[in-house]
Amino acid sequence: MQMSEHGRGLLTQWEGKVNHVYDDSVGIPTIGVGHALTQAERSSGMLAINGSTVPYADGLSDDQ
Repeated sequence: MQMSEHGRGLLTQWEGKVNHVYDDSVGIPTIGVGHALTQAERSSGMLAINGSTVPYADGLSDDQ
């Protein structure tokens, strides 16, 4: 599923964007625009973004 730039902007306004891992309001490790980290992502320290696997321990860039 693809999201339009307009939709992405609205989602970012609603969720906010945090480029480092934080615990959300119920204590789930989250990064970016409301992405709850899966157990596999937490174990590996890696995220799949646009077909590439990137580490997130030092945070993500705005482009990621």
